[in-house]
Amino acid sequence: MHNITAWTIIYLVGLHALAALAYHYVLKDGVLGRMVPAAARRLASDDHTS
Repeated sequence: MHNITAWTIIYLVGLHALAALAYHYVLKDGVLGRMVPAAARRLASDDHTS
């Protein structure tokens, strides 16, 4: 039972990561950018403007 559960979790995590990458690179809808906390976004935008 533990082996099946472990492989199921690994499979779901991999599927989730692939979906996130698809949203970022294929759909380019900014979902990953909206998940970053505001402080980190502010620091990233400051780095690009200087």
